[in-house]
Amino acid sequence: ALWLSVAPATPSAAATVAEFPKLWNSVEIKRTKIKRFKKWTRVLRQFQDEKASHNVPCPPDPYVRCGVYYWNKFIGGLKNQKRDKQLEAINDYVNKARYVRDWINWGVRDYWETPGEFFQKQGDCEDYAIVKYMTLRALGLKPAQMRIVVLWDMNLKLGHAGLVVYAGRRILLLDNQINRVVDANRISHYRINYSLNENNWWVHISP
Repeated sequence: ALWLSVAPATPSAAATVAEFPKLWNSVEIKRTKIKRFKKWTRVLRQFQDEKASHNVPCPPDPYVRCGVYYWNKFIGGLKNQKRDKQLEAINDYVNKARYVRDWINWGVRDYWETPGEFFQKQGDCEDYAIVKYMTLRALGLKPAQMRIVVLWDMNLKLGHAGLVVYAGRRILLLDNQINRVVDANRISHYRINYSLNENNWWVHISP
């Protein structure tokens, strides 16, 4: 379902050629209308409502009832860390959650979770990426520095998603299938379809 979300793109006057380093050697075309991504825009809206519960104390149960509370405490402990250490810590922390397919949690093929839903039910690849994105937003990263990337895993023959962070000319990948933060372009078995943040989305045309 992830891979089928976007129709093929053709460059137009509304498109902007990439201003960032290339992801997986793709040509990217920038778009501004993220409203078409209803699952993502729902997450952005609902997450604002969730924030009121982040500091409500509860009994220890880190990945179920108390997940958001402990996640918020985790974010607070990272605020004075260097960015590379933050990225490694976030990737490790979120990847400890259990992988659960959407049809088990939600009874549908593709559902994008808010952090609150993720820590209550766990989730699948794009849900890990969303929590990592929101964690870094809380630590001060701007939307332009990050994108959720929707990919095709050529080894598994499945749709996949992760988070990329732009650090100068480096593109760092935070992936629930990889224990360490890595240079995205060193991962050769991914083909990118599209990427997005809060403000824009990009079609990627692979060679």
